[in-house]
Amino acid sequence: MLVTIVVLNYNYEKFVGEAIDSALAQTYPTLEVVVVDNGSTDRSLAVIARFAERVRVVRVPTNIGQGQGYNRGFEAARGDWIVWLDADDVLDADAISTCIELAKATTAKVQFPLRCIDQDGRPLPGTVPYLRHQGDVLPLIRLFGHYGGPPGSGNLYRRSAIQPYFPVDPG
Repeated sequence: MLVTIVVLNYNYEKFVGEAIDSALAQTYPTLEVVVVDNGSTDRSLAVIARFAERVRVVRVPTNIGQGQGYNRGFEAARGDWIVWLDADDVLDADAISTCIELAKATTAKVQFPLRCIDQDGRPLPGTVPYLRHQGDVLPLIRLFGHYGGPPGSGNLYRRSAIQPYFPVDPG
């Protein structure tokens, strides 16, 4: 199964190279990396250009927001599974392999905790989310209206499960 990692970037020149490196360094063998640059005005494009032969770049000339970045990444992705990776986040080399091993035929999403680091990559205390759930989270959503899930970077989504929700509201 093909997995697409979509790196979303806006003015993260300092971090985007490391995010792309972490996506390309995955041990999972069937992978593509798409980088969506959302109208950066810093030197992000110069950093992204170093990877041009190994990633597909989607350049948006003006900042149209994170929702539209998700839409552009989804349009460009060819994978059966998709991970959105914010440009200031990095993946462990075995992140995708570990998630794919956990997925079953009925799995819509595999979420994983994000370790917190500072701008120099040094560990900070805690993970996001600090509460984790296994199995069907629908009862929690019905009871509380939500469940403790990570932000975009901590999720591997089955494309067919999220396709009905695209395009997302750009707001």
